[in-house]
Amino acid sequence: MSILIGGSGSSGSTLLRTLLNRHPEVFSGDELSVFNKHLAYYDWRKFCSSLDKNLTRSCCTDGWFPFPEINFLDVEYGWESEELRFEIDRSRSLLDFTQTFFRKPLEKYEKSIWIEKTPSNAYCFPLFLEQFSGSKVIHIVRNPYDSIASLVKRGFTTYFAVGVWYINNAFALRLEGDDRYLRIRYEDLCDETDTTMSIVSDFIGVENFVFSKPPGSESIMKNDISSWDNSPRGAISKSSIGGFKKLAEDEKALIKYIARVFFISPDYRKRHGLTHMSFGDLTSHFGYQNLSGGEDNTMLFKAYKGYLRDRVSRIKNEYPNAFANYPAGLRLVEGF
Repeated sequence: MSILIGGSGSSGSTLLRTLLNRHPEVFSGDELSVFNKHLAYYDWRKFCSSLDKNLTRSCCTDGWFPFPEINFLDVEYGWESEELRFEIDRSRSLLDFTQTFFRKPLEKYEKSIWIEKTPSNAYCFPLFLEQFSGSKVIHIVRNPYDSIASLVKRGFTTYFAVGVWYINNAFALRLEGDDRYLRIRYEDLCDETDTTMSIVSDFIGVENFVFSKPPGSESIMKNDISSWDNSPRGAISKSSIGGFKKLAEDEKALIKYIARVFFISPDYRKRHGLTHMSFGDLTSHFGYQNLSGGEDNTMLFKAYKGYLRDRVSRIKNEYPNAFANYPAGLRLVEGF
């Protein structure tokens, strides 16, 4: 069985994959950033031609986060550049390549199920389910204000961070109601780890397991992850819950303001079949308190600065969604 994890960045997907790696049947390596790229599903040969000679960059995603990087050569997967290039060239499709690619780590770690987590996998959940028979997807969500605060702490602008949470989750929500789709909350993963992971175990079809017990030295994961409040070998930390409340008042006001005025382009929404929910509606739909709002026009300049910075960055980097395909904007006039 093959399973993808996706959602917004800084929503607990790393914690989820860390816990899953503790199960004797499950292997989940570092983010590959391949299942988030539409071209890999539509035209495998063209996707392969987009790979650079070092197998570290390819085409962009068609989502909010362009992210052209690829992580095929991460040590957890065990591949060398030359042998991997050979397998890429001989593969006929993403499915064909994937069956070969995961065979090596599954044999090395004596596992039977692979799970890949890249938050922006959410962009391609339907394509994955369509092309990978028997596959499933897990959507992890987190309080949007905590998630955005974490992304800002990692160096993203508030404008971009709001877009990551809103658009990534709108993509994932397209599968709501499908029995191959499971949604869990980060807070439940921290507060009721084994109860939540029991639901995950049933969903992926493995025996239940005491996931909250630290694995010790036999863990197959790398050392602690920078800017993350948990350790792959430690107990589950709840310290990142409520991070939004720890921000300065002006930082909180800016997040709430941009959350209110940020919108997904109607053309972009139609092209990808995204939900028509506003940021606030989506927040409430996931069971969180909607704090978006604020009429403080002093935030207008900061919001618009983030918008311009994002558009200029996409143009400079020659990303395909820099111009007519730009995914979002700011609704600065009520009713517009």
